[in-house]
Amino acid sequence: MPDMFYPDEATMLNFLGINVEDCVKYKVAICAEGMRSDEIWLIEAKDAEALARIQAAAQTRLTAKDQESITYSPEQNKVVKAAWVAVEGNYVFLICSPNASHSSSAICGANGAIRTTMVLSSSLLWHFNWPSSFTQIINAEMLVL
Repeated sequence: MPDMFYPDEATMLNFLGINVEDCVKYKVAICAEGMRSDEIWLIEAKDAEALARIQAAAQTRLTAKDQESITYSPEQNKVVKAAWVAVEGNYVFLICSPNASHSSSAICGANGAIRTTMVLSSSLLWHFNWPSSFTQIINAEMLVL
């Protein structure tokens, strides 16, 4: 795993479009090496409206990363195209990492998982139907990290 930085409130708003007042709690890590696309979000939204804004920010972020990486690094663009967003209840999880396909494979077999199509064709949205799935996502991701 590369060196990561953890954005402060101002960076969350200005760089990612996330107002931390929309979050109950959050952990966001972005690769400190400028030419890499690695990024992970674990965010609990305070309500349904905040969840919608955070989901939109995640998709906007992946779209921007896709457009940026096309011009400077075809290899990193492959990483971005494998990125995905998961949502459960008021939780949003974004992973953009060379291990994203491994992570989604570990989660894919989770009981009750339903794969749906995204507006951004390069990413996946997973809706889970049971309460412990977000914990399972976090545990699977921590194994990858």
